[in-house]
Amino acid sequence: MQYIFTLGLNPALSIAEISSFFNNKKINLLNNNILILESEKELDVNNIIKKLGGTIKIGLVEKNSFYL
Repeated sequence: MQYIFTLGLNPALSIAEISSFFNNKKINLLNNNILILESEKELDVNNIIKKLGGTIKIGLVEKNSFYL
């Protein structure tokens, strides 16, 4: 599964936070404010967004479409 993250005002800090939170899973940066995370299992995005202070939105990527 792929998840899209909209990063906050300090993208470098947001990336470091996400990388630490997910133990450096496969992360791809699309541009300065958008990150894609690949996960083998479904994530509880409602719980995760509460823990990540530098992330604005998290969405699931389905069929090359974004759902935020």
